[in-house]
Amino acid sequence: MVKGAARKQAFDAGKQAAADQRQQRYILTQSGLERMFLHQHQHEHKPSR
Repeated sequence: MVKGAARKQAFDAGKQAAADQRQQRYILTQSGLERMFLHQHQHEHKPSR
């Protein structure tokens, strides 16, 4: 019984860690896309002199 609970706890912890990692990757991707978009935007609005 106790062994099963410990295993479940470890599994939940692993799931949580994976979720955190995915969240972090998502945030990194979002900020990366945002930066790219802003960068593109700046280029478009530069005066062509």
